[in-house]
Amino acid sequence: QEQDMRVKQFVLYREDVRDLMELTVGKMDSYLVPAIIELGCCLLLLVEGKLEGYDQEEPPLWLVWLEVVSLAEATFYIFLCVWLAVHASVTAHSFGVRLLTQAVRLPVPDRHQLDAASAAAEEFEGSAKNMMKLPFS
Repeated sequence: QEQDMRVKQFVLYREDVRDLMELTVGKMDSYLVPAIIELGCCLLLLVEGKLEGYDQEEPPLWLVWLEVVSLAEATFYIFLCVWLAVHASVTAHSFGVRLLTQAVRLPVPDRHQLDAASAAAEEFEGSAKNMMKLPFS
């Protein structure tokens, strides 16, 4: 009875660890999709984007440099966002696995608890009256 309660308690602990791990992993994975789409748009604008005026004339050079620097900076920061989101997701998952395998292990009964829970042979065949009785009934 006591061992069952301890096992149920540790099952709840393990479920809590899984829930917290999945919360972080899910949040980081949900950040990845829009960040990758934005990264693709920034790279597309940086590589193939043209800056044109109203009447197809060449824009000033300072404006082109401003656009290129801004797009390169945005690309760098969005790439950093993707990198850190993947890193946080992997780290949270590996830390959760480490907690589940090392810290929140299911309790194993010791020798004293096993001896107290098992029925002894002397009790089972103590008298002729109890010879046909099942040991755990």
